[in-house]
Amino acid sequence: MTFVAMLLGDTIILSGPEIDIDRSLYVLGLHMDSLTISGFDNSRIFNVLPNTFVGIEKMKSNEEITQQICGAILNQFPKSGA
Repeated sequence: MTFVAMLLGDTIILSGPEIDIDRSLYVLGLHMDSLTISGFDNSRIFNVLPNTFVGIEKMKSNEEITQQICGAILNQFPKSGA
C-alpha cells in the first residue's frame, strides 16, 4: 500500500470501522510528519489478524489510548504454543 504525493500534509480520516488486515503487507507513507491517519476517536485504525505480518513506515496516527479504543493498532498475534 502506498500513498500519492497529493496527500502530503493531509490527514486521512476513517469514516467507518477499523481496517482489518488479513494478509501480510507493508504500508509506506509519504513522510513521518506529512501524513496522518485517524479513526477520529471513533475506532482504532488497523486490526491485524493472527499470523499476519505488517510493516508500517513514514506515517503517524493521532489515536489516543482510551478505554474504548485502546490505541491505533490491534495486533492479534497468536499466544505462545498456539
